[in-house]
Amino acid sequence: MKKLISIIAVLALLFAFFAGCTVKKSDKPNDNGNQTPSAMQSSSQGNNNGGVSTPEPTEDPGNSSGNGGSLSGYAAGTPSESYAKYLEAKSVATEKIYDKLDENSDETWMLSLTLLPITMVDLALIPLSVFTSTDPAVITGALEFFAYTDIDFHVSGNTYTLTYDDGNGEKSSLVCDFYPDQNAASCTMQDGNGAEVMFFEFVESGSGYLSQYYYPDDSTGGYTMLKSYFDNNIITYGIKAVDTKPATIIGGRQGADFVNDCDTVFIMEGDTLTVIEEGVETVY
Repeated sequence: MKKLISIIAVLALLFAFFAGCTVKKSDKPNDNGNQTPSAMQSSSQGNNNGGVSTPEPTEDPGNSSGNGGSLSGYAAGTPSESYAKYLEAKSVATEKIYDKLDENSDETWMLSLTLLPITMVDLALIPLSVFTSTDPAVITGALEFFAYTDIDFHVSGNTYTLTYDDGNGEKSSLVCDFYPDQNAASCTMQDGNGAEVMFFEFVESGSGYLSQYYYPDDSTGGYTMLKSYFDNNIITYGIKAVDTKPATIIGGRQGADFVNDCDTVFIMEGDTLTVIEEGVETVY
C-alpha cells in the first residue's frame, strides 16, 4: 500500500519538472519578492518521537535570511512549491503509519484500505503541481505533455485559474487562492457542468501542516471529508461523512485535535499508533 505514496509523489514531481524546465528567470521572485515561509524543519537534532522528519530544502540563493529556501525544481514563491513541500511532508507521515500497520498486517490490512483515500486523493490535484509560473505558455506546455487539451490559464493577484480537458473529453477547472505568507492554498475543482468535485486546503501550522479535502461520495450521495494535522511529534488523520462544505482553515491555529470529530481517526505518537473507529479505540 505504501508504494502508492511514492507513485503520487513521483507523478506530482513529473508535472512540476516539465513546468519547471521552461520557467523564465523573470518569473522567479527577486530578493525583495514574496518568499514562502520555511518548510518543516528536519529533525536532525535527535527527534526520536516517530514524528514527521522532512528533508532539508535546497537553499534559495535569493533568500539571504536563510529561513526559507525552495525545493529543487520548483520556482520559489509559487503554489506548486508550497504544495510540493506539503505533499512531501504528508508522504513521510503516511509512510510511517503504513510501516506500523505492516508490523501487524494480519490484523490491520483492513485499516490499510481505510487509509487508502488519504493516500490517493492527491492524484486528483496533480494539475496544482504545474503552478510554477504566471506565464500561460509554461503551464500549457507542461499539461500538453500529458495530453491535456483546451487549456486556459490566467493569474489575478494570488488567484490562479486553470481550465482544461484531461484528454478523455472530461472538462475541469481548478481555482487556487495562494497565501505565500502562510505557505498555504485554498483550491476548488469543478467539472464541465460547474459542479464542485473537490475543495482542498492546506496551511503550514507551526512545525507542521494542517489540511482538509472535501469531495462528493457517489456511493452515499453525500460528501467525504479527509482531515489531517502532522508535525515532528504527532501524525493525525481523520475521515468522516458530511453533508456541508467545511469552513476554511486558512489563518487557523488548529492542532492535532482538528481530526477529533471524525468517524475514523489515526493518531501516531512515537512508535504508538492509535486507531479510533466508531468510538472503539485500538492501539498498535
